[in-house]
Amino acid sequence: MKKTLVMSIILSLILFLPMVGKSTITFDPLELQITMENEFVQGNTSKNITITNNNNYVVNATWYLEHPTPDSYLRPNRTFIPDLSWVDVEPKWMVIPPSGSAKFYIQLDIPENKEQLDQHWETWVTFQLDDNNAGGDIFDREYAIRVYIDTPLEAADNNSFINSNSDNYTLYYFIIAATAIALSAIGILFYIKKIGKK
Repeated sequence: MKKTLVMSIILSLILFLPMVGKSTITFDPLELQITMENEFVQGNTSKNITITNNNNYVVNATWYLEHPTPDSYLRPNRTFIPDLSWVDVEPKWMVIPPSGSAKFYIQLDIPENKEQLDQHWETWVTFQLDDNNAGGDIFDREYAIRVYIDTPLEAADNNSFINSNSDNYTLYYFIIAATAIALSAIGILFYIKKIGKK
């Protein structure tokens, strides 16, 4: 009896250990770096997160963005990105087949102004995995991927800033000129009217 029990335990361990050793879902990379050298990257950064489904059933993957929580999880010399809407991930969701993989691309839309130069941000892309086909809600899981974003130290030739500033100056001078012309016209009309009364 004891011998049968021992053999059953050993056999169970032999069958169970390979399942434990194999991760059912893998992510690559776990931390993603986006560094901008001379200009802001807009749109698709070409950086992606690959999710591989090592299961024998389908997995649904969706994501959301969040600040590192709690604050203490923020990496040293990193700050929160001021607006999470500046980061997007495509596609919005993906159905990953058994033994298949999916790529999620990081998109950026950061305002190009001096306040955003030389910034070192961290945000998390948190994936929600739904593999209910495996047997119930207990298999719903979340995985956070750290995304580091480093903006340029300075703008290339300051072109974008010069253009935006020149547009502002043009509008400013146009308003001043229009106001001066309008006041001059009113003054001339008032003067002509005054002379006509004499």
